[in-house]
Amino acid sequence: MLHCQQVLNIATSVAGLQFLGMSIWTWKEGSVAQGVAQTVRQVVTHPAQEAASWTAVWLPILMMYSPVQVVCTIFSLSFMVLPTSFAAAFWVGGLALYYAVTLPGAPEHTGQHPYQLPSPYVYLR
Repeated sequence: MLHCQQVLNIATSVAGLQFLGMSIWTWKEGSVAQGVAQTVRQVVTHPAQEAASWTAVWLPILMMYSPVQVVCTIFSLSFMVLPTSFAAAFWVGGLALYYAVTLPGAPEHTGQHPYQLPSPYVYLR
């Protein structure tokens, strides 16, 4: 059952979101239609250049945040799909194994791992 105050809060929130969303259209100089037409024209005339530009801007962001999103999604889905005790045991066991392998040498503090990578010059002799 909704109270009058809840309806007012919802209406205010929706109006605020619409105001902020519509302000994006007027943020830059020129009309929105001109900006959209110019962007479409650039993509149609130079698709490779636009793809390279898009990749240069967005790929580092995707590479930084995608692993976190994937892990959070798998974590959430495991608790939604599997029984709670099984999902918890799965995550505790999996993370214990992961940290047992990666923790020696304290790489998060020292930046050094306990193993040495082979030198590429060894094979040139």
